[in-house]
Amino acid sequence: MTGTAGIISEYNPFHNGHLYHIRQTRRKGGFDSVVCIMSGNFVQRGGPAIVNKFVRAGCAVAGGADLVLELPFPYANASAGIFAAGAVKVLDALGIIDCLSFGSESGDLKSLVQVADLLAGEPEEFRRSLRRHLKADLSFAAARQVAVAELLPESAALLSSPNDILGIEYIKALKTHNSRMVPMTILRQGAGDREITVSGRLSSATAIRNLIHDRSSGILPGERDDKGDWGFLDEYMPGPCQTALQEAFLAGSGPVDLEDFSTVILSVLRRMTPEETAALPDVSEGLENRLKTAAVNSATAADLVRLAGTRRYPDSRIRRIMISALAGMQKEDQRVINADLVRVLAFNDKGRDLIRKINSVNRQSAVSERPECTEEHQGAGCGGLLLITGSTAPVLRRKGEFRAEVLRQLELGRLASDLYALGVPDPGLRVGGQDKRAALYRPHYPADFSN
Repeated sequence: MTGTAGIISEYNPFHNGHLYHIRQTRRKGGFDSVVCIMSGNFVQRGGPAIVNKFVRAGCAVAGGADLVLELPFPYANASAGIFAAGAVKVLDALGIIDCLSFGSESGDLKSLVQVADLLAGEPEEFRRSLRRHLKADLSFAAARQVAVAELLPESAALLSSPNDILGIEYIKALKTHNSRMVPMTILRQGAGDREITVSGRLSSATAIRNLIHDRSSGILPGERDDKGDWGFLDEYMPGPCQTALQEAFLAGSGPVDLEDFSTVILSVLRRMTPEETAALPDVSEGLENRLKTAAVNSATAADLVRLAGTRRYPDSRIRRIMISALAGMQKEDQRVINADLVRVLAFNDKGRDLIRKINSVNRQSAVSERPECTEEHQGAGCGGLLLITGSTAPVLRRKGEFRAEVLRQLELGRLASDLYALGVPDPGLRVGGQDKRAALYRPHYPADFSN
């Protein structure tokens, strides 16, 4: 087998369905290595990941990935289109990815490409229909689906399934960026992405998160079993991932929930002026006024989502706005996709070779935010490892020579991690600087686990 596949992911948390996807990607495509780009501590649907990015990346390597990189925060906390465009551009900039593999409810690559072609081309007939339905107070996603149904009635249903929607955005981004990567889809198995209760070994990430939060809050008190307090998770995820989550939870670094940030989010939104709120990503059409009123009348993050959300402004959009406000991110931070720097989260021995290959292709060297770490120490417990990728205007190694937008993206990522730390259960773990101090994950599981 030869070649390298790329996977865009969140792994919140990594479960048996993700394990299946990686295995099938290797088998179906004949790839000998897999690179994942993963949302960091905040995810695309808005809100914090249930456990930090380093733990989740380690789970991905335990589940068969060779190298896990972080999708920069501005593109992780973003609409599906920006999320896809950011991930595709970063993977493409690595210069070594041959194929983009993604899961889908339909498994119908031909139809997904057909819809992506329509959305990428935006013919005038489609644009007129979209404008008409937006004026009817539909959300953008709903209006787009209706507009597609008028032109491609046999494929419009794809826009009602979350993984099909992301797949279409990935293909659209591949076309828009003239990517060398070819798309490949793996038919999703088991529970649907929107299932909220566990239903066997292939349960959804949403259902698993709900189970974890219910157990941690005492709603579902459980008995300690022979695998520890969180041993029940072993049914839904690979053993090493259950162990990693249990260690994180018992150490007080998770689980983390949006409600843990209620006070700070409400304080930020109540302090912001309407003009400042209007500059946040996803805010338009006077939504800043609705958010201000909702923040004043809310006691929790859940209240804010309920009061600010409408059919036109779905809950995920409101949650992303809340996180953007927390981090001080503005529309300008998402206007241009920057792929000059990408943070390394985890890798195995094959992943180390991939890092060297990326460095060679891009004629650059990895840099560390910790001065005591050099390239010779890659993977030996040194955090803050950054890859310099291909760009039309290459960045340089000394901090003072990075372009302003590169430094801005890096600082937003660091701030997102420092803010995430404020939500962990153990107050002693809420100090900042985690990105620099965290040790890169090195696998400690049987080498054939992911086969």
